[in-house]
Amino acid sequence: MEDHLARELRTILEACHRRGIVVFVIGAFGVRAYGSLLRHTLDLDLAVERKVWPALAEVLEAQGCHHYAGLGRL
Repeated sequence: MEDHLARELRTILEACHRRGIVVFVIGAFGVRAYGSLLRHTLDLDLAVERKVWPALAEVLEAQGCHHYAGLGRL
């Protein structure tokens, strides 16, 4: 499962890069990037500036991700 998530994350980050969207990977994958601590996960945690949320939402929807009401307003 985590290999699948890693591939999905790579695809999402590449799409964001092409559109000039700065994305911060947080959560388990973010922790892994800064050391050897291995946390298992079943999801992807991303953070962006509020102003780029609509563009990120478009990228995620194109990848088959779903937006749940209210999450875009955090």
